[in-house]
Amino acid sequence: FWSGPRGHIYEASYTTRWQAPRDLTGTLGWGQAGTTSSAPAVAVNPASGHQDIFWRAPSGQIYESSYTGRWHRPVNRGLRSESAPSAALNRGGHEYVAWLGARGHIFQASYVGHWGPPQDLTATLRWGRAGTSASTPSVAVNPSSDQQYLYWRARDGRIYEAWNAGGWHGPATRGWRAGGAPSAAVNALGDQHVVWSASGQIWEAFYRDGGWSGPVVRWHI
Repeated sequence: FWSGPRGHIYEASYTTRWQAPRDLTGTLGWGQAGTTSSAPAVAVNPASGHQDIFWRAPSGQIYESSYTGRWHRPVNRGLRSESAPSAALNRGGHEYVAWLGARGHIFQASYVGHWGPPQDLTATLRWGRAGTSASTPSVAVNPSSDQQYLYWRARDGRIYEAWNAGGWHGPATRGWRAGGAPSAAVNALGDQHVVWSASGQIWEAFYRDGGWSGPVVRWHI
């Protein structure tokens, strides 16, 4: 998924081969609600294959559309963002959306049977300067255990992590320095992968068997 001309949302998919790009905004008649001012965030249910996409509209509101055999019209979730959103989805259909709010605070909203109110994690959990982000926070969820992870680039240029295993822990930093927003993923075994750019290179660090490895350079850009 990506933002194309005039802020339209485009999709390309691979099953046995790559399909041609499709202008979802234009093809499905999404109009102004389907116009984005940020990169759209996609999450896929690993059990059903259902997709959810979230984006920040020019109004600053976060919209969602879901695919359950067909695309549904965009819905305004009533969430105001200063950045592109990040999204994650588990096997049970629980949805998690994170974004950057006022003063660099990290916000999250979740769907567990119904949408809960947005939460200012930085303020509520008293994360202070460590919980003040200079980038879109990246959210990931273990598809089986539902444990959540958040990564962000703080104003000191370092990547911080917080995690929710029945309650929020952190923030903690591994000392990694990034030039942009990190991106994160986690599998059902709890293995975490974090990717970011710095000094013209793409770096990765990963957590497996109780410990972190890396960071290592994967590509030069």
